[in-house]
Amino acid sequence: MRGQALRDALALFEQAVKLRPDGESYYGYGYTLMQLGRKGDAQGALCKAVTMGDAGLQREVRSVMGENGLTCP
Repeated sequence: MRGQALRDALALFEQAVKLRPDGESYYGYGYTLMQLGRKGDAQGALCKAVTMGDAGLQREVRSVMGENGLTCP
């Protein structure tokens, strides 16, 4: 069930990124990719979230990335 829920969430976040490409939508998209084990894909989305988000979102995304061994180039 968790796998299907994550795939459903991914589809929704893909739509969110297309409709409103902001830090929050990229964070959700990247986080969901990471939960699905797609860290390489997640890194790009999470880095976009860092560049587009406010200071609070930037701190949160950087923290999650650090906990998962990811960095932005």
